Amino acid sequence: MRMSWVLTVVLFSAFALAKKTEPRSVKGELVICSENDAVDLVFLLDASKSVGFKNYGRVVGFVQDFVNVYEIGPGHTRIGLVYFSVKATKYMGLADFSEKQAILDHIGLMSEKTFKNELGGRTNTSGGLAVVHSVFHASPRTETDAKMVILISDGKPNSDKELTVPNADKLKADGIQIMTIGVGNSIRRDNLELIASEPFDSYVFITKNFNDLISKTQELIATACKNVEYLKCPPHERSMQILAEQHAAIDEAIADLQNAKDLLWELDHRCNVNPCPSCFVRNDDFKSCYIFVAETVSWADADRLCARLYGARLASLNSEEEFNYIKGEPFNDSGVASSGIDKWWISGNDLMERGTLMWAGDGHSVKVDVTGDPDTGRCVFLDGAQNLRMTRGACGVAHGFVCERGF
Repeated sequence: MRMSWVLTVVLFSAFALAKKTEPRSVKGELVICSENDAVDLVFLLDASKSVGFKNYGRVVGFVQDFVNVYEIGPGHTRIGLVYFSVKATKYMGLADFSEKQAILDHIGLMSEKTFKNELGGRTNTSGGLAVVHSVFHASPRTETDAKMVILISDGKPNSDKELTVPNADKLKADGIQIMTIGVGNSIRRDNLELIASEPFDSYVFITKNFNDLISKTQELIATACKNVEYLKCPPHERSMQILAEQHAAIDEAIADLQNAKDLLWELDHRCNVNPCPSCFVRNDDFKSCYIFVAETVSWADADRLCARLYGARLASLNSEEEFNYIKGEPFNDSGVASSGIDKWWISGNDLMERGTLMWAGDGHSVKVDVTGDPDTGRCVFLDGAQNLRMTRGACGVAHGFVCERGF
């Protein structure tokens, strides 16, 4: 069985609009990826108006050149496509077409003038990344050498931008490697690196303009092919380095295990081990520990801090009983009533599907009543001004937050 890896190539520029379905004449030696590669390739295209209609044609040709280097078919490479501006839209799923010409023709339809109406005034990169995640999960397969996504944009995210990095991290946490390509003078390399995988030399690229992008088509295709081959079979030198690092990590883990064994032996003779950190409040009925954190940050940063600081997530309150409980002992014992903070983030949100509130901490739907405007508030907080009532709010606003760790 092949190793299951995911490679996401994010090309920042914009939507591709050209009717050509044949390979174009581009500079550089023609690159053909291995016909044995089993790659899932999803193009993620920025459809904001800043690129211009003429440049979209150049990008479509670029996309078609990428498609032409792969052997297409269920046992080989599959192609998908997502575009975004104000919202993100799946244009083609991985299982929609199994023949190369059909894929090229379908992409060519994006050159029709009617598609110009799809262009919008925003750059919702985070929404595009979320839809890409759903495209991969909608058509999984057990044997893949790599999975790629190619996103093209000429500007940085400006819609739900606070979710761009978390959504990219979610893809990378699933083993997805992200390759970013920016087009134009407004692109900043540091913004691309926040999304991209490492090493950045292989996954972050900037072109001066769209003509420059086209001139580097074969170079970028070659890089993508090499990334796939590396994931399939790393060079010997890198393999030896990885092996040395693994041996060092094993030695360190053995030492840590011995230290942990000694510590557990000591604790066993002193008291019962508490599964909750000392600063948390434990509840055996809900099998969870809770803490109110008196630091004000955005919803996304709050969830990251729960994980980084405590190995926890923002709290998921799955019943009225748990909701009523957390307003009592955890809130009072955390000593935050006098902190001056009256709003506290919990994990409820509708970022995956507008209007459907879910708990990010455990993936369950929100069944407790939540107030607030669903059009402007997509994340849930406890409102101290209303007896800690669950309320919708803008995700980027800074509030305190509640972490929960199960046991």
